Amino acid sequence: MIKFIKGLDLCGGFFFDIAKPILDKHFKGLPYSAGLIGYGSDVLGYDDEVSTDHMWGPRFYLFIKETDLPLKPQILNVFSRELPYTYKGYCINFSEPDPNDNGVRHPEMKTEGLVSPLIFIQTFESNRL
Repeated sequence: MIKFIKGLDLCGGFFFDIAKPILDKHFKGLPYSAGLIGYGSDVLGYDDEVSTDHMWGPRFYLFIKETDLPLKPQILNVFSRELPYTYKGYCINFSEPDPNDNGVRHPEMKTEGLVSPLIFIQTFESNRL
């Protein structure tokens, strides 16, 4: 049984321990910001063990400049190749979005091949309300 970790702590550690070193290695000098935003009990700190069934796990939003947006496929490709399959016991690989469930993605454990993480790359301009 995995020891439950609050989503904010899990995601912060995932970014600083795993994702940031990958970004620093492959995209030196790329200006970015990262965080956990959006809907979800983990964003507000209300998550518990029940919250882990969907769209919950090691994840973050990466914000880059509009002029760097063409790097998005390359960044996602590097993450897919270099991320581990788990972080602190939690699955990093997620299913494709379920069209019958509002695009929800579920953790899918794997031990080989590319990882499909919950990393969302956007610009600040594309995220205006």
